[in-house]
Amino acid sequence: MKPELQVVVSEVERLTRPTPEEREKVAQVVKMLEKKVSAEASTMNVVAEPLLVGSLARDTWIRGEADIDLFILFPPETGRSQLEKIGISLAQRVAGGRGVKVYAEHPYIRTSVDGFSVDLVPALKVEAASKRVTAVDRTPFHLRYLLGKLTDPMRADVRILKKFMKGVGAYGAESRRLGFSGFVCELLTVSYGSFESLVESASRWRPPTIVKPEPGGYSGPESHLVVVDPTDASRNAAAAVSLESYATFIAACQHLLANPSRKFFFPEPELRLKQVDGIPEQSHLLMLKLRLGEVVDEVGWSELRSSAKGVAEHLGRRGFSVADHWFWFEHGVGYMVFELDTLELPPTEIRQGPQVYDHDSFTRFYAANRDRIVRGPWIRADRWVAECRRATTRVSEALSTPREIDLSPSVRRNYDSRTTLMDEHALEEAKSSPDRWFNFMLFLNKKPPWLE
Repeated sequence: MKPELQVVVSEVERLTRPTPEEREKVAQVVKMLEKKVSAEASTMNVVAEPLLVGSLARDTWIRGEADIDLFILFPPETGRSQLEKIGISLAQRVAGGRGVKVYAEHPYIRTSVDGFSVDLVPALKVEAASKRVTAVDRTPFHLRYLLGKLTDPMRADVRILKKFMKGVGAYGAESRRLGFSGFVCELLTVSYGSFESLVESASRWRPPTIVKPEPGGYSGPESHLVVVDPTDASRNAAAAVSLESYATFIAACQHLLANPSRKFFFPEPELRLKQVDGIPEQSHLLMLKLRLGEVVDEVGWSELRSSAKGVAEHLGRRGFSVADHWFWFEHGVGYMVFELDTLELPPTEIRQGPQVYDHDSFTRFYAANRDRIVRGPWIRADRWVAECRRATTRVSEALSTPREIDLSPSVRRNYDSRTTLMDEHALEEAKSSPDRWFNFMLFLNKKPPWLE
């Protein structure tokens, strides 16, 4: 390892290592929750046992970021329907009735205890991963595998890798990011042996990249990145990683090796304070703000991602050129931002028709546009064209027909309550939350903060 990189990595390792005080505090909370699971199961006269999973169980969590993932394991004969009914009831009792029901493949309870985020997840205690009933049933087998593979130096390298992924914007399998999960970071570290070896190899990755923590084949679907689940050779553990996150990680590895710096792990804080004078040259900002109601974060992010894409495509069909779009979700409020070259179009447009050789198509083209033609039609090269009046010239008008836009359910239900903000007003709204402003500036500036 380069001396410059060694200095950076050593500092990151020190700053991500949990303190003894943190370890003691979270251990006490986990012990208390485990006792409550057993006690409530006894009160309900059901068979269930707690199992700590995730980064805490594998000791790969980053200082200040301890989240508690506690499984509540039921006998396999419980069945899926009973698991959801009894499991949620028991988990809610453990949460003191203050938990929020969150949905993945099946529901679980999320709560907070002494400042720690806690997920209480009902699951079945199956004999083998192949006998799973729900997706989470394989998690204990992931835990068992990684506990047998991770060494203390590897655990430190997993923390470093996670911090690197977070710093370059490629961490998190949820809809907000579509990046690398903590489990995938652990599998990559096991596969390559160290953070340094992974970075050097990843800097040369080309799609399709297949990573096999264990010898053997892979029988699942192809992808730009496959990290084979060691408990199921047909499953890609990295299926959530988008092409953009994959490419971002590769590029960040290349630049880290060329110019080692802590900014790959800790983005420059002055970006949070950066001010912009007006709007980027020849560009306009359009923001749609709407309250989505009682939806959990994962649903909110997912629906905004798909809806922002749907709005961008709709604006494109109406003649507005969308250079890029961005979305954000916090406290039940969704934001969709679009970077446009104009907010108002000319009153007419040139419409291209069929080739002159296809007379029947010309007849249909003329009939469809006859009432809006202001000049023509005429022949350009070997095609008919006509100058027609636009149905919509203002971007606000283009947004007033939600039935023509591909919107997700929650966004569609709340679309009429939207607030439309443009240019400086959109910037002011983005500034009202430090985290939102920081991420909005990353979108607006385009250039990754880690790029020299």
